[in-house]
Amino acid sequence: MDRAARELARVVRSGGRIVVSGRGSPEACEMAAFGASLRPFLPDNVNAPMPGRLSTTGEIVSLLESIGLRVTTRGTSRCDFHYPDRATCWRGFASAGPVRAALRHAGEDAVLALFDEFAARHATPEGAVFLRNAYVWAAGVRP
Repeated sequence: MDRAARELARVVRSGGRIVVSGRGSPEACEMAAFGASLRPFLPDNVNAPMPGRLSTTGEIVSLLESIGLRVTTRGTSRCDFHYPDRATCWRGFASAGPVRAALRHAGEDAVLALFDEFAARHATPEGAVFLRNAYVWAAGVRP
Protein backbone atom coordinates (compact mmCIF):
# COMPACT_ATOMS: atom_id res chain seq x y z
CA MET A 1 0.00 0.00 0.00
CA ASP A 2 2.83 2.39 0.81
CA ARG A 3 4.42 1.78 -2.59
CA ALA A 4 1.09 2.43 -4.32
CA ALA A 5 0.66 5.67 -2.34
CA ARG A 6 4.14 6.83 -3.37
CA GLU A 7 3.23 6.13 -7.01
CA LEU A 8 0.05 8.20 -6.66
CA ALA A 9 2.11 11.09 -5.31
CA ARG A 10 4.65 10.71 -8.10
CA VAL A 11 2.09 10.99 -10.90
CA VAL A 12 -0.19 13.70 -9.51
CA ARG A 13 0.56 17.19 -10.77
CA SER A 14 1.08 20.20 -8.55
CA GLY A 15 -2.40 21.26 -7.44
CA GLY A 16 -3.77 17.80 -8.23
CA ARG A 17 -6.04 16.02 -5.76
CA ILE A 18 -5.96 12.44 -4.52
CA VAL A 19 -8.79 10.86 -2.55
CA VAL A 20 -8.19 7.68 -0.58
CA SER A 21 -10.96 5.66 0.99
CA GLY A 22 -11.15 2.63 3.24
CA ARG A 23 -13.75 0.55 4.98
CA GLY A 24 -14.59 1.74 8.44
CA SER A 25 -13.96 -0.23 11.60
CA PRO A 26 -15.71 -3.60 12.04
CA GLU A 27 -18.12 -1.86 14.42
CA ALA A 28 -19.12 0.63 11.72
CA CYS A 29 -18.69 -1.58 8.67
CA GLU A 30 -20.29 -4.99 8.62
CA MET A 31 -18.30 -5.94 5.53
CA ALA A 32 -15.07 -5.37 7.49
CA ALA A 33 -16.28 -7.77 10.18
CA PHE A 34 -16.40 -10.58 7.62
CA GLY A 35 -12.86 -9.77 6.48
CA ALA A 36 -11.62 -9.90 10.06
CA SER A 37 -13.29 -13.28 10.59
CA LEU A 38 -11.28 -14.69 7.65
CA ARG A 39 -7.90 -14.34 9.37
CA PRO A 40 -7.87 -17.88 10.88
CA PHE A 41 -8.55 -19.29 7.40
CA LEU A 42 -5.55 -17.63 5.76
CA PRO A 43 -2.08 -19.15 5.48
CA ASP A 44 0.49 -18.00 8.03
CA ASN A 45 2.70 -16.59 5.29
CA VAL A 46 0.10 -14.07 4.13
CA ASN A 47 1.76 -10.83 5.13
CA ALA A 48 -0.06 -8.39 2.89
CA PRO A 49 -2.39 -6.08 4.80
CA MET A 50 -6.01 -7.13 4.72
CA PRO A 51 -8.48 -4.65 3.30
CA GLY A 52 -9.43 -2.42 6.18
CA ARG A 53 -5.93 -1.25 7.10
CA LEU A 54 -7.15 2.29 6.50
CA SER A 55 -10.20 2.08 8.73
CA THR A 56 -10.00 5.55 10.27
CA THR A 57 -9.69 8.97 8.70
CA GLY A 58 -6.58 9.46 10.86
CA GLU A 59 -4.84 6.51 9.18
CA ILE A 60 -5.71 7.88 5.74
CA VAL A 61 -4.59 11.38 6.69
CA SER A 62 -1.27 9.96 7.91
CA LEU A 63 -0.81 8.08 4.64
CA LEU A 64 -1.52 11.18 2.53
CA GLU A 65 0.77 13.34 4.64
CA SER A 66 3.53 10.73 4.46
CA ILE A 67 3.65 11.18 0.67
CA GLY A 68 3.76 14.97 0.88
CA LEU A 69 0.13 15.88 0.30
CA ARG A 70 -1.76 18.59 2.16
CA VAL A 71 -5.02 17.13 3.46
CA THR A 72 -7.94 19.38 2.51
CA THR A 73 -10.99 17.42 3.61
CA ARG A 74 -12.00 14.16 5.23
CA GLY A 75 -15.13 12.36 6.21
CA THR A 76 -17.22 9.25 6.53
CA SER A 77 -19.80 8.10 3.99
CA ARG A 78 -22.52 5.50 4.33
CA CYS A 79 -22.24 2.74 1.72
CA ASP A 80 -24.64 -0.11 2.42
CA PHE A 81 -24.55 -3.33 0.39
CA HIS A 82 -27.83 -4.98 -0.53
CA TYR A 83 -27.69 -8.39 -2.20
CA PRO A 84 -30.99 -9.85 -3.44
CA ASP A 85 -30.14 -13.30 -2.08
CA ARG A 86 -27.44 -15.38 -0.40
CA ALA A 87 -26.11 -16.84 -3.68
CA THR A 88 -25.53 -13.39 -5.19
CA CYS A 89 -23.83 -12.25 -2.00
CA TRP A 90 -21.55 -15.31 -2.05
CA ARG A 91 -20.56 -14.65 -5.69
CA GLY A 92 -19.49 -11.15 -4.72
CA PHE A 93 -17.62 -12.25 -1.62
CA ALA A 94 -15.96 -15.23 -3.32
CA SER A 95 -14.40 -12.96 -5.95
CA ALA A 96 -12.38 -10.97 -3.38
CA GLY A 97 -8.68 -11.71 -3.00
CA PRO A 98 -8.68 -12.55 0.73
CA VAL A 99 -11.64 -14.91 0.30
CA ARG A 100 -9.92 -16.61 -2.65
CA ALA A 101 -6.81 -17.11 -0.48
CA ALA A 102 -8.93 -18.53 2.36
CA LEU A 103 -10.68 -20.91 -0.05
CA ARG A 104 -7.33 -22.20 -1.31
CA HIS A 105 -5.88 -22.56 2.18
CA ALA A 106 -8.80 -23.76 4.33
CA GLY A 107 -11.10 -25.26 1.72
CA GLU A 108 -14.53 -24.37 0.45
CA ASP A 109 -16.48 -26.17 3.19
CA ALA A 110 -14.84 -24.19 6.01
CA VAL A 111 -15.09 -20.80 4.30
CA LEU A 112 -18.66 -21.40 3.14
CA ALA A 113 -19.68 -22.34 6.69
CA LEU A 114 -18.22 -19.05 7.93
CA PHE A 115 -19.97 -17.14 5.15
CA ASP A 116 -23.32 -18.88 5.75
CA GLU A 117 -23.22 -17.93 9.44
CA PHE A 118 -22.35 -14.34 8.53
CA ALA A 119 -25.04 -14.10 5.81
CA ALA A 120 -27.69 -15.54 8.12
CA ARG A 121 -27.00 -12.78 10.68
CA HIS A 122 -27.57 -10.15 7.98
CA ALA A 123 -30.49 -11.72 6.13
CA THR A 124 -33.76 -9.88 5.73
CA PRO A 125 -37.10 -11.70 6.13
CA GLU A 126 -37.31 -11.79 2.31
CA GLY A 127 -33.97 -13.64 2.02
CA ALA A 128 -31.84 -10.69 0.90
CA VAL A 129 -28.51 -9.94 2.57
CA PHE A 130 -28.12 -6.37 3.83
CA LEU A 131 -24.84 -4.99 5.18
CA ARG A 132 -24.53 -1.58 6.83
CA ASN A 133 -21.20 0.00 6.04
CA ALA A 134 -19.36 3.20 6.73
CA TYR A 135 -16.39 4.12 4.57
CA VAL A 136 -13.84 6.68 5.66
CA TRP A 137 -11.98 8.92 3.26
CA ALA A 138 -9.65 11.89 2.99
CA ALA A 139 -8.55 14.11 0.12
CA GLY A 140 -5.13 15.62 -0.28
CA VAL A 141 -3.62 18.14 -2.68
CA ARG A 142 -0.09 18.10 -3.99
CA PRO A 143 1.52 21.49 -3.25
